[in-house]
Amino acid sequence: MALGDLSDYVALPSNLKALESVKDFTESLAPFVVIYGPTGWGKSQLLDHACAQIGVIHHITCVKQETKAYLGLSQKQISSKWLVLDHAQLAMSANSDKQALRQILEQRVKLSKPTLLAVTQSQSAENLKALFVCREWKFVEIKAAETIEKEVLAREKAEKLHVTVHDNIIRMMAKISNFNGRSLIGAIHRLNITKSDWSEPEDLLLALGVLQPQLIESQFGDLRDRINEALAGPANTIKPEVTTKELMFVFNRVCGLSEHSTASYFSTEPGIVYKSVKSVEQKVKQDPARMNNLKSQLVKFFAQS
Repeated sequence: MALGDLSDYVALPSNLKALESVKDFTESLAPFVVIYGPTGWGKSQLLDHACAQIGVIHHITCVKQETKAYLGLSQKQISSKWLVLDHAQLAMSANSDKQALRQILEQRVKLSKPTLLAVTQSQSAENLKALFVCREWKFVEIKAAETIEKEVLAREKAEKLHVTVHDNIIRMMAKISNFNGRSLIGAIHRLNITKSDWSEPEDLLLALGVLQPQLIESQFGDLRDRINEALAGPANTIKPEVTTKELMFVFNRVCGLSEHSTASYFSTEPGIVYKSVKSVEQKVKQDPARMNNLKSQLVKFFAQS
């Protein structure tokens, strides 16, 4: 995808106003715009698009700049007709940077030089308005997407990558509150590296294993703990009780976690995991019903959690 191309950008209710404002900015209908909102929801991509459109419409080269770096440029370098600045929040912690930025912005308004900024923050724009004192500024928020919007984003990204993903995988990812747009897109890419067809309900379990590096940093937590909770915790209804060897098999063969990851959880050696998994594998070949029951319970557990 070319820099500034929005073919990969999914229009959602939470970002439509920002999309419209960038369009107005590039067409000189809104010359002073601030886009703000939480990280990972497309602000920088919109700024790249604005720069590309400025080149198309006005035949002027415009490059998105980091605000902190921009403040260190010479007066000649900062006098450009069009200005697009990213991560302006990084210039708001030090009073000297904040004052310098404020003076530049005031000067640009006086000279009618179009300026677009992106600020990463989750609160309202009230604290920003003290910096952008002129009434000419338009403040537009990109909100964190709702769960249903996150499902739309994940499905559209999967479709563009020609990846078939079961609804229970999409819903699982969308329900993780601290998964932002960047996280969701990264998750679809991770799945696609492993395989392109995730259409079966049980694919949820392998997907959880593939996404474990992302999930462990999110509210979802450690997949191994969650599996243990589902199969060996008080809520388990399977009799006889699930053995450690069976848990190892689920970790390693069903969810695709490495022997090292599985061994570390049980405080043992990878070689022990290998032997344990092999022994369970032989039993599963002879009688798959119990393992199918375990997998069904896990799918139900994660689909409902």
